[in-house]
Amino acid sequence: MAQVIFILGAGASVHAGVPVMDSFYNEAIRLKRRKVITKVDEEHFSNIMKVVKSLKRLYSNFSMKPKLSNIETIYGLIEMGNLLEIFPDLENVKEIQNLKMSINKFIVRTLELKTVFMLSRNKEVLSPVAYDELVKLIMNLKEEIRPSVSCCIITFNYDIALDFILHRDFSFSNVNYCLYGNRNNHGIKLLKLHGSINWGVCKKCNEINPLTTVDGPDMRISHKDSREKKFHILMSKKLKNSKCSKCGNAELSELPLIVPPTWNKTEYHVYLNNVWKNAANELSTAEIIVIVGYSMPESDLFFRYLLNLAGIDFIDLTDFIVIDNNPEIVKKFYNLMGTEIRDDRFNLNNSIQSEDFRSGLKHIHMLLKKRYGIS
Repeated sequence: MAQVIFILGAGASVHAGVPVMDSFYNEAIRLKRRKVITKVDEEHFSNIMKVVKSLKRLYSNFSMKPKLSNIETIYGLIEMGNLLEIFPDLENVKEIQNLKMSINKFIVRTLELKTVFMLSRNKEVLSPVAYDELVKLIMNLKEEIRPSVSCCIITFNYDIALDFILHRDFSFSNVNYCLYGNRNNHGIKLLKLHGSINWGVCKKCNEINPLTTVDGPDMRISHKDSREKKFHILMSKKLKNSKCSKCGNAELSELPLIVPPTWNKTEYHVYLNNVWKNAANELSTAEIIVIVGYSMPESDLFFRYLLNLAGIDFIDLTDFIVIDNNPEIVKKFYNLMGTEIRDDRFNLNNSIQSEDFRSGLKHIHMLLKKRYGIS
């Protein structure tokens, strides 16, 4: 079990170019208007634009209006529409079901075209800076501060910016997604609670196939100058052309396994049960919990319940830290904790750093040295 847990939300990937939930829809529409998506993608993007237009007209009759620029809201309403087989301006059940493919394509392609990687002049892949420093911090903990102390990363993000650097620096065999129970107990745990754009599901045996992000993915160069190239990794193309590692010849699903960041996660239980169990077990024995860029939205009760059930006692917990540039988010977590945690291990003045991810890591580095006996 890991002593140090990093919990990452959408805000942790902003430095990599990934839009946060509130701006995701608008950033995706800009991609369509700039004509950087394929004609097939354009159809799915248009479907989601029609959905938002219909929902805006529907909610004009209500005083309480959901924020339809937020991708979580759109995804949640589409999930509800699929469940009830009802959606504004759509009478055909098949059309409603097809919205699920459109929202998946909408999210995946936007993530692929917004996440920026760099290729230096000497052809070295440069990962997003803050994630690069997070991995260096984890490696430094193992090599210099206290080799017996381990880290675990829990993330709500679908993107592969962090996966990329972990695959590169730890090698793919040592990145453990915890998808298969006790089949793989080695390597650093990267627990992606909402799935990932590099996870394909076998059409035959239903097995999840996590594809490495560094071994020959399709890339699209978006800019070139004398010093470096910006490029994007198109994992969905690699999924489409891959075979199941268990069945051999069976194809993977066209869509990657991503879970809506909303109330409805039950249908994904069969795929992600082991991931969620591992997250609960890790949280229950953590000594230091660091939360970065996760706003804990009201629509996602899942993490609130997970944290409450996993941390009934938090016997070993010494520090609960939130790194966020919004003090209201810090207070939200503070108010979620019980009196003992708030008083002894969640000090608003000392333990919480309202700052960006990269500068917050410097604080965490000093804390780890202090907690584990390094002057």
